[in-house]
Amino acid sequence: MLKPILILSALACAVSAHAQQLDATQMAAARAKAQVCFACHGPDGNSTVGEYPILAGQSWRYIYIELKDFKEGRRSDEQMSPVAEKLSTDDMMLLGEFFAAQKQAPIKFQVDPGTRERVIDWSQTRAIYLQMHNIYLYPQGLGGDWKRASGAEYDKLRRRVRQLLAGLVDSHGVKPVVEVVDWEQARRLRLRPERVGDLIIANRAGYGWSEEVTTSGEIFHTPLVSGYKQAIPPKSTRGLWTPFVIVGPGIRRGHFLGDQPIELVDEYPTLLCGLGASPAKWVQGRAVRAAFENK
Repeated sequence: MLKPILILSALACAVSAHAQQLDATQMAAARAKAQVCFACHGPDGNSTVGEYPILAGQSWRYIYIELKDFKEGRRSDEQMSPVAEKLSTDDMMLLGEFFAAQKQAPIKFQVDPGTRERVIDWSQTRAIYLQMHNIYLYPQGLGGDWKRASGAEYDKLRRRVRQLLAGLVDSHGVKPVVEVVDWEQARRLRLRPERVGDLIIANRAGYGWSEEVTTSGEIFHTPLVSGYKQAIPPKSTRGLWTPFVIVGPGIRRGHFLGDQPIELVDEYPTLLCGLGASPAKWVQGRAVRAAFENK
């Protein structure tokens, strides 16, 4: 069963179970210790500033590990490192449990009274997930025609979305997003930079993306419907592999192409070459020459 992740027209973070339920006394002590965090990460961890990630509703493990990494020098930041240096292990776990218990500020949306469909205010929407693996961004809102942004505000927004994606953790401590790539690096994935969003993402097998929105801002849930909106790294997910068999004049008989998959984008050029045709310049991919006798 797929475990969908929801990110729709808002920047969200994972809602995960925490290690233990704090009683009133522990919660008061944790809130007092968390006051220093509120200055940057917002009240109860609901940050509204791009460079500071949302902590409310995060997995306690995520917050504990981040603090531990700052304390032990695996990560360094001029603001976080001095704060974490003073924390004990119990302090870090208490802060993790406190922020895990906080509710993330809900996604704000309206519902059309006639159709009951969600109404998106595009002028206030700065990030949206579309088309299998693309996240489109625009600091001034996505109303009107989209165009590639640039500059300091764009870079800050892109960093924030990356941080939120990296911080998604389900109740079992599993991170569903396994890869986030900037559009400038699209060719590494054999994609054209001009044909992708601002971020390209891939999720772990077993997780998908859903357009279902809950008023409580729930992130992980079992959907009523499913769809194609997911991109999964194929080389590490053998369940996505299917046989590629090609037979014909000039094709090597009984030849095994190897134990690693070929790219789907290479199948069409390979079939064209098998037919004696040359792929047009605009065709993506390249022929698998190892399949032919005169390679």
